[in-house]
Amino acid sequence: LTCFLGGITTVGLKNNDVVSDKKQCKNSINENKIITKKIDAKLIGADKGTITIEYTTPSECKITSSSSSFLASGDFNFNGGKFVYDGVEYTIVEIGHDSFCSDTTWYFKECNLTIPASIKKIGDRAFCDNSRNTFLSSKEIIGINFNEGIEDIGREAFKKCDDLKSDKLVLPNSLQHIGD
Repeated sequence: LTCFLGGITTVGLKNNDVVSDKKQCKNSINENKIITKKIDAKLIGADKGTITIEYTTPSECKITSSSSSFLASGDFNFNGGKFVYDGVEYTIVEIGHDSFCSDTTWYFKECNLTIPASIKKIGDRAFCDNSRNTFLSSKEIIGINFNEGIEDIGREAFKKCDDLKSDKLVLPNSLQHIGD
């Protein structure tokens, strides 16, 4: 925690927590501050549900989890990787570990998933277990399109996505790492 008073003309900050009231200055800068918010999934183009985002700057975020009521169908692209919440435009830069993974909930229905260029990393098991629901005979993730920009795909990120048509999967040049 740091506080600056007096004639300083330039200050470099890791985040944008600047407080104009000098009395609050002792609590205004926290380099490790991570803010978590639960938001309506329709903001990223989903049919329903909520997602939880995490951010340290007010412009870039990571999706960390989704509610059991989350559902996306058809052509789903995370709203191109951008959404507006409380008057601030956010860019999705990461899909966190286990964000859309569950062995009891199906988050996608007959979905062609497009990973926008803003997303640099997909965490371990991020989309795991989004396969055919044998009781309802519905298909889940049936296609994935990666835009140039993705750099890291985590371990088992698409494990048990059995309906995925892998013959149409093209990996971009920006990809540097793929987990197991």
